[in-house]
Amino acid sequence: MRRFLFFTLLLCLAAAGLWTAAPVTAAPSSAGEMIAAVNALRAEYGLEPYGTDAELNALAQAHSEYQASIQKITHTRADGSGPAEAGVIENIGGGMNVGAEYIVRQQWADYWHRKTLIGFVSASAGAGVAERDGMVYYTFVIRGWGKETGAQETEAAVPAPGTGGGTTGSTAGAPTFDPQSAFTVTPQEDGSVIHAVRAGETVWSIALIYDIASESIVALNGLNATQPVIYEGQRLLLRPAFTVTPTASPTVTPLPPTATLKPTRTLRPPRPTRTPGPLQTEDAPQRPPLTGRQVALIVVLVVGIAAYVGVTFGIKEKK
Repeated sequence: MRRFLFFTLLLCLAAAGLWTAAPVTAAPSSAGEMIAAVNALRAEYGLEPYGTDAELNALAQAHSEYQASIQKITHTRADGSGPAEAGVIENIGGGMNVGAEYIVRQQWADYWHRKTLIGFVSASAGAGVAERDGMVYYTFVIRGWGKETGAQETEAAVPAPGTGGGTTGSTAGAPTFDPQSAFTVTPQEDGSVIHAVRAGETVWSIALIYDIASESIVALNGLNATQPVIYEGQRLLLRPAFTVTPTASPTVTPLPPTATLKPTRTLRPPRPTRTPGPLQTEDAPQRPPLTGRQVALIVVLVVGIAAYVGVTFGIKEKK
Protein backbone atom coordinates (compact mmCIF):
# COMPACT_ATOMS: atom_id res chain seq x y z
CA MET A 1 0.00 0.00 0.00
CA ARG A 2 2.76 2.40 0.92
CA ARG A 3 4.61 1.53 -2.27
CA PHE A 4 1.47 2.26 -4.30
CA LEU A 5 1.03 5.66 -2.65
CA PHE A 6 4.71 6.46 -3.24
CA PHE A 7 4.49 5.79 -6.99
CA THR A 8 1.21 7.70 -7.20
CA LEU A 9 2.88 10.73 -5.63
CA LEU A 10 5.78 10.51 -8.10
CA LEU A 11 3.34 10.46 -11.03
CA CYS A 12 1.55 13.54 -9.68
CA LEU A 13 4.82 15.44 -9.31
CA ALA A 14 5.88 14.48 -12.83
CA ALA A 15 2.55 15.64 -14.20
CA ALA A 16 2.87 18.93 -12.36
CA GLY A 17 6.32 19.44 -13.91
CA LEU A 18 4.98 18.82 -17.39
CA TRP A 19 2.24 21.39 -16.89
CA THR A 20 4.58 24.10 -15.56
CA ALA A 21 4.11 27.21 -17.65
CA ALA A 22 7.07 28.11 -19.85
CA PRO A 23 8.36 31.68 -19.90
CA VAL A 24 6.29 33.80 -22.24
CA THR A 25 8.21 35.64 -24.94
CA ALA A 26 6.33 38.43 -26.71
CA ALA A 27 6.24 38.20 -30.49
CA PRO A 28 7.29 41.20 -32.60
CA SER A 29 4.41 43.52 -33.40
CA SER A 30 3.46 45.11 -36.70
CA ALA A 31 3.58 48.82 -37.50
CA GLY A 32 -0.20 48.98 -37.19
CA GLU A 33 -0.05 47.40 -33.72
CA MET A 34 2.54 49.97 -32.69
CA ILE A 35 0.23 52.86 -33.66
CA ALA A 36 -2.69 51.09 -31.97
CA ALA A 37 -0.68 50.75 -28.73
CA VAL A 38 0.14 54.48 -28.82
CA ASN A 39 -3.47 55.46 -29.40
CA ALA A 40 -4.59 53.14 -26.58
CA LEU A 41 -2.26 55.02 -24.26
CA ARG A 42 -3.60 58.34 -25.53
CA ALA A 43 -7.15 57.19 -24.86
CA GLU A 44 -6.25 56.68 -21.18
CA TYR A 45 -5.53 60.42 -21.02
CA GLY A 46 -8.67 61.39 -22.89
CA LEU A 47 -6.74 62.34 -26.03
CA GLU A 48 -7.80 61.81 -29.63
CA PRO A 49 -5.93 59.11 -31.56
CA TYR A 50 -3.14 60.06 -33.90
CA GLY A 51 -3.97 59.77 -37.59
CA THR A 52 -1.99 57.29 -39.70
CA ASP A 53 0.08 58.70 -42.57
CA ALA A 54 1.36 56.44 -45.37
CA GLU A 55 4.40 58.64 -46.06
CA LEU A 56 5.38 58.59 -42.39
CA ASN A 57 4.90 54.81 -42.29
CA ALA A 58 7.34 54.45 -45.19
CA LEU A 59 9.81 56.81 -43.50
CA ALA A 60 9.67 54.91 -40.20
CA GLN A 61 9.86 51.51 -41.89
CA ALA A 62 12.96 52.50 -43.87
CA HIS A 63 14.69 53.66 -40.71
CA SER A 64 13.81 50.48 -38.79
CA GLU A 65 15.24 48.40 -41.62
CA TYR A 66 18.42 50.51 -41.58
CA GLN A 67 18.81 49.99 -37.82
CA ALA A 68 18.38 46.25 -38.29
CA SER A 69 21.00 46.24 -41.05
CA ILE A 70 23.62 47.84 -38.79
CA GLN A 71 22.26 46.11 -35.65
CA LYS A 72 22.15 49.35 -33.69
CA ILE A 73 19.35 51.51 -32.30
CA THR A 74 20.09 55.02 -33.51
CA HIS A 75 18.38 58.21 -34.68
CA THR A 76 21.01 58.73 -37.40
CA ARG A 77 20.02 57.74 -40.93
CA ALA A 78 22.23 56.09 -43.52
CA ASP A 79 22.99 59.50 -45.06
CA GLY A 80 23.96 60.99 -41.68
CA SER A 81 20.75 63.01 -41.27
CA GLY A 82 18.40 62.85 -38.29
CA PRO A 83 14.70 63.29 -37.46
CA ALA A 84 14.94 67.09 -37.62
CA GLU A 85 15.95 67.01 -41.29
CA ALA A 86 12.87 64.90 -42.02
CA GLY A 87 10.65 67.31 -40.09
CA VAL A 88 9.45 64.70 -37.59
CA ILE A 89 9.60 63.90 -33.89
CA GLU A 90 10.85 60.35 -33.48
CA ASN A 91 10.91 57.56 -30.88
CA ILE A 92 13.08 54.49 -31.40
CA GLY A 93 13.38 51.32 -29.33
CA GLY A 94 13.75 47.59 -29.48
CA GLY A 95 14.86 44.38 -27.85
CA MET A 96 14.90 40.62 -28.19
CA ASN A 97 11.44 39.54 -29.39
CA VAL A 98 9.73 42.47 -27.66
CA GLY A 99 6.27 43.64 -28.61
CA ALA A 100 4.89 47.12 -29.22
CA GLU A 101 3.00 47.15 -25.92
CA TYR A 102 6.22 46.73 -23.94
CA ILE A 103 8.00 49.39 -26.00
CA VAL A 104 5.22 51.93 -25.48
CA ARG A 105 4.59 51.19 -21.79
CA GLN A 106 8.11 50.49 -20.55
CA GLN A 107 10.90 51.68 -22.82
CA TRP A 108 9.16 54.92 -23.70
CA ALA A 109 8.13 55.80 -20.13
CA ASP A 110 10.56 58.72 -19.73
CA TYR A 111 9.67 62.38 -20.24
CA TRP A 112 10.80 62.91 -23.83
CA HIS A 113 9.46 59.64 -25.25
CA ARG A 114 6.15 60.17 -23.43
CA LYS A 115 5.91 63.66 -24.89
CA THR A 116 5.94 62.18 -28.40
CA LEU A 117 3.11 59.82 -27.44
CA ILE A 118 0.78 61.96 -25.30
CA GLY A 119 2.32 65.43 -25.32
CA PHE A 120 0.29 66.81 -28.25
CA VAL A 121 -3.42 67.25 -28.89
CA SER A 122 -3.15 65.84 -32.41
CA ALA A 123 -0.64 64.74 -35.04
CA SER A 124 -0.10 62.47 -38.03
CA ALA A 125 1.85 59.32 -37.14
CA GLY A 126 3.80 56.54 -38.78
CA ALA A 127 5.53 53.40 -37.50
CA GLY A 128 8.06 50.89 -38.72
CA VAL A 129 9.22 47.47 -37.49
CA ALA A 130 12.19 45.36 -38.56
CA GLU A 131 13.71 42.20 -37.07
CA ARG A 132 17.14 40.58 -37.30
CA ASP A 133 18.34 37.56 -35.37
CA GLY A 134 15.53 37.95 -32.84
CA MET A 135 16.29 41.64 -32.22
CA VAL A 136 13.31 43.86 -33.08
CA TYR A 137 13.77 47.53 -34.06
CA TYR A 138 10.81 49.92 -33.67
CA THR A 139 10.48 53.45 -35.06
CA PHE A 140 7.57 55.79 -34.33
CA VAL A 141 7.33 59.29 -35.85
CA ILE A 142 4.83 62.15 -35.78
CA ARG A 143 4.45 65.28 -37.91
CA GLY A 144 2.04 68.22 -37.96
CA TRP A 145 1.51 68.15 -34.23
CA GLY A 146 -0.89 70.54 -32.56
CA LYS A 147 -0.91 72.18 -29.15
CA GLU A 148 0.92 70.59 -26.25
CA THR A 149 -1.09 68.78 -23.59
CA GLY A 150 1.46 68.64 -20.75
CA ALA A 151 0.20 65.12 -19.96
CA GLN A 152 3.72 63.67 -19.93
CA GLU A 153 4.54 65.83 -16.89
CA THR A 154 2.66 63.36 -14.67
CA GLU A 155 4.52 60.27 -15.87
CA ALA A 156 6.59 58.44 -13.23
CA ALA A 157 9.55 56.11 -13.22
CA VAL A 158 9.17 52.57 -12.01
CA PRO A 159 9.15 52.87 -8.19
CA ALA A 160 11.60 50.85 -6.15
CA PRO A 161 10.35 47.43 -5.02
CA GLY A 162 8.44 47.54 -1.75
CA THR A 163 7.42 51.21 -2.01
CA GLY A 164 3.81 50.32 -2.78
CA GLY A 165 3.75 52.03 -6.19
CA GLY A 166 2.68 50.65 -9.53
CA THR A 167 4.57 50.38 -12.81
CA THR A 168 5.13 53.23 -15.19
CA GLY A 169 1.91 54.86 -16.30
CA SER A 170 0.45 55.83 -12.91
CA THR A 171 -0.37 59.52 -12.73
CA ALA A 172 -1.76 61.06 -9.57
CA GLY A 173 0.94 62.20 -7.18
CA ALA A 174 3.68 60.39 -9.07
CA PRO A 175 7.19 61.81 -9.14
CA THR A 176 8.02 63.56 -12.38
CA PHE A 177 11.08 63.48 -14.58
CA ASP A 178 12.40 66.94 -15.29
CA PRO A 179 14.08 67.01 -18.72
CA GLN A 180 16.13 70.03 -17.72
CA SER A 181 17.80 68.03 -14.96
CA ALA A 182 19.09 65.27 -17.25
CA PHE A 183 22.83 65.08 -16.78
CA THR A 184 25.76 62.76 -17.16
CA VAL A 185 27.92 61.55 -14.30
CA THR A 186 31.60 62.45 -14.14
CA PRO A 187 33.79 59.33 -14.42
CA GLN A 188 35.42 58.18 -11.18
CA GLU A 189 39.16 58.01 -10.65
CA ASP A 190 39.36 54.48 -12.03
CA GLY A 191 37.46 55.55 -15.16
CA SER A 192 34.19 53.82 -14.27
CA VAL A 193 30.83 55.56 -14.71
CA ILE A 194 27.99 54.76 -12.29
CA HIS A 195 24.60 56.39 -12.81
CA ALA A 196 21.88 56.62 -10.15
CA VAL A 197 18.51 56.09 -11.83
CA ARG A 198 16.16 59.04 -11.46
CA ALA A 199 12.40 59.24 -11.67
CA GLY A 200 11.13 58.66 -15.19
CA GLU A 201 14.37 57.26 -16.61
CA THR A 202 14.63 54.04 -18.58
CA VAL A 203 17.54 52.04 -19.93
CA TRP A 204 16.89 53.56 -23.33
CA SER A 205 16.74 57.17 -22.16
CA ILE A 206 19.95 56.71 -20.14
CA ALA A 207 21.63 55.20 -23.19
CA LEU A 208 20.63 58.24 -25.24
CA ILE A 209 21.90 60.68 -22.60
CA TYR A 210 25.31 58.99 -22.42
CA ASP A 211 25.40 58.09 -26.14
CA ILE A 212 26.07 54.42 -25.45
CA ALA A 213 24.35 51.22 -26.53
CA SER A 214 21.46 50.10 -24.34
CA GLU A 215 22.67 46.51 -24.79
CA SER A 216 25.87 47.52 -23.01
CA ILE A 217 23.90 48.75 -19.97
CA VAL A 218 21.90 45.53 -19.91
CA ALA A 219 25.03 43.36 -20.09
CA LEU A 220 27.05 45.30 -17.51
CA ASN A 221 24.25 45.22 -14.94
CA GLY A 222 22.83 41.74 -15.54
CA LEU A 223 19.42 43.05 -16.59
CA ASN A 224 16.77 41.09 -18.42
CA ALA A 225 17.61 41.45 -22.11
CA THR A 226 13.95 41.25 -23.12
CA GLN A 227 12.47 43.52 -20.44
CA PRO A 228 15.27 45.50 -18.73
CA VAL A 229 13.28 47.03 -15.86
CA ILE A 230 15.16 49.49 -13.64
CA TYR A 231 14.15 51.29 -10.45
CA GLU A 232 14.51 54.78 -9.10
CA GLY A 233 17.68 55.03 -7.02
CA GLN A 234 19.24 51.96 -8.63
CA ARG A 235 22.93 52.39 -9.43
CA LEU A 236 23.80 51.32 -12.95
CA LEU A 237 27.32 50.65 -14.15
CA LEU A 238 27.64 52.35 -17.52
CA ARG A 239 31.37 51.94 -18.03
CA PRO A 240 33.70 49.58 -16.18
CA ALA A 241 36.96 50.68 -14.63
CA PHE A 242 39.95 50.97 -16.86
CA THR A 243 42.25 47.97 -16.99
CA VAL A 244 45.77 49.17 -16.41
CA THR A 245 48.08 47.50 -18.88
CA PRO A 246 51.62 47.31 -17.49
CA THR A 247 54.04 48.99 -19.80
CA ALA A 248 57.61 47.83 -20.11
CA SER A 249 60.05 50.24 -18.55
CA PRO A 250 62.48 51.67 -21.06
CA THR A 251 65.89 50.01 -21.11
CA VAL A 252 68.59 52.55 -20.44
CA THR A 253 71.73 51.83 -22.45
CA PRO A 254 74.76 53.22 -20.58
CA LEU A 255 76.88 55.57 -22.62
CA PRO A 256 80.57 54.72 -23.05
CA PRO A 257 82.86 56.64 -20.68
CA THR A 258 84.17 59.83 -22.12
CA ALA A 259 87.95 60.25 -22.34
CA THR A 260 89.46 62.75 -19.93
CA LEU A 261 91.30 65.38 -21.90
CA LYS A 262 94.90 65.91 -20.88
CA PRO A 263 96.13 69.49 -20.55
CA THR A 264 97.88 70.57 -23.69
CA ARG A 265 101.24 72.35 -23.66
CA THR A 266 101.03 76.04 -24.36
CA LEU A 267 103.41 76.81 -27.19
CA ARG A 268 105.66 79.78 -26.61
CA PRO A 269 105.97 82.30 -29.42
CA PRO A 270 109.20 81.74 -31.39
CA ARG A 271 112.09 84.07 -30.72
CA PRO A 272 112.76 86.66 -33.43
CA THR A 273 115.52 85.53 -35.77
CA ARG A 274 118.46 87.76 -36.47
CA THR A 275 118.66 89.34 -39.87
CA PRO A 276 121.88 88.00 -41.30
CA GLY A 277 124.41 90.59 -42.60
CA PRO A 278 126.37 90.26 -45.80
CA LEU A 279 128.21 87.02 -45.76
CA GLN A 280 131.93 86.89 -46.60
CA THR A 281 132.79 84.40 -49.22
CA GLU A 282 135.30 81.78 -48.44
CA ASP A 283 137.49 82.90 -51.37
CA ALA A 284 138.00 86.45 -50.04
CA PRO A 285 141.41 86.55 -48.31
CA GLN A 286 141.50 87.90 -44.84
CA ARG A 287 143.96 90.92 -44.90
CA PRO A 288 145.62 91.82 -41.70
CA PRO A 289 145.46 95.49 -40.65
CA LEU A 290 148.29 97.83 -41.96
CA THR A 291 151.13 98.51 -39.64
CA GLY A 292 152.57 101.98 -39.06
CA ARG A 293 155.56 101.22 -41.15
CA GLN A 294 153.47 100.19 -44.05
CA VAL A 295 151.42 103.36 -43.73
CA ALA A 296 154.59 105.52 -43.75
CA LEU A 297 155.88 103.75 -46.79
CA ILE A 298 152.65 104.36 -48.61
CA VAL A 299 152.76 108.05 -47.70
CA VAL A 300 156.32 108.39 -48.95
CA LEU A 301 155.39 106.64 -52.14
CA VAL A 302 152.44 108.92 -52.73
CA VAL A 303 154.51 112.04 -52.04
CA GLY A 304 157.26 110.85 -54.36
CA ILE A 305 154.84 110.22 -57.15
CA ALA A 306 153.30 113.64 -56.65
CA ALA A 307 156.71 115.32 -56.72
CA TYR A 308 157.63 113.51 -59.84
CA VAL A 309 154.50 114.51 -61.55
CA GLY A 310 154.96 118.14 -60.53
CA VAL A 311 158.55 118.32 -61.74
CA THR A 312 157.65 116.73 -65.01
CA PHE A 313 154.82 119.18 -65.77
CA GLY A 314 157.09 122.11 -64.73
CA ILE A 315 159.88 121.21 -67.23
CA LYS A 316 157.36 120.95 -70.04
CA GLU A 317 155.96 124.41 -69.33
CA LYS A 318 159.51 126.00 -69.49
CA LYS A 319 160.15 124.60 -72.89
